[in-house]
Amino acid sequence: MLKILVCCAGGLSSSFLARNLKKGVIEAGLQDEVSVDFHGFQGSHDIADQYDIMMLCPHLRFQIQGFIDQHEKKYHSKLENTAIYVIPAQMYGLMQVKELYEDAKGIVEIFKKEGGHPTCFPGEEDAGKIRRNKAYYHVHK
Repeated sequence: MLKILVCCAGGLSSSFLARNLKKGVIEAGLQDEVSVDFHGFQGSHDIADQYDIMMLCPHLRFQIQGFIDQHEKKYHSKLENTAIYVIPAQMYGLMQVKELYEDAKGIVEIFKKEGGHPTCFPGEEDAGKIRRNKAYYHVHK
């Protein structure tokens, strides 16, 4: 089962997204394949090791490097097996469960092969420039 932690600056929009995703997971019949929780970004380093991927709200792209610099050495064991990914803004707005799930699977696969934080798809190193509203592999394959 793929375990996703959705993070937002204060937890408000991520809790909305997580509720919609949980509902969508059930509607799509994916409850045996994926679980979704939410948490405020600050403090997420304490529980990161319980998840395969931390999916960050788009506005956190400006805070991600500071988070990594601050926590990666101190909490390395909690972050070493968890991918960190910034959700593209247009995907975040649409909240399509199957599309976010596909991106989560793809990012976890890349992270397992290459490591490193944050993890991104090829050509999407600048999260602010991503304009797709579908999963990466649905757009690029």
